[in-house]
Amino acid sequence: SRIQDMARLLFFELSKRSNNPIYNLLPDIVSQLSEIGIRREEFRSIMSFLLGFITKERQIETLCDKLCQRFPKAKTISQKADLAYCLAQLKINEKCVKSLNDHYK
Repeated sequence: SRIQDMARLLFFELSKRSNNPIYNLLPDIVSQLSEIGIRREEFRSIMSFLLGFITKERQIETLCDKLCQRFPKAKTISQKADLAYCLAQLKINEKCVKSLNDHYK
């Protein structure tokens, strides 16, 4: 639809900025989309698109940590599944694995 196309264009333009505002907004976007209870397929489609903009190793590490911090705040199994899906989409490295381990000791 036209709105979807405009939203995609907006995110493409945002991703070109030096500070990558998408990276800063992602943890809140994940939580908000998960809380409103959109269909799983829609959530995964949106998050796959947005997570594709996160390519810098440092941003991936920090995002991994921020998503891990949200697990205890997740109220439902579905919200935890959404967080897990997002983590699984990241190209994690050793530091991410350490963060995952530290959060779940």
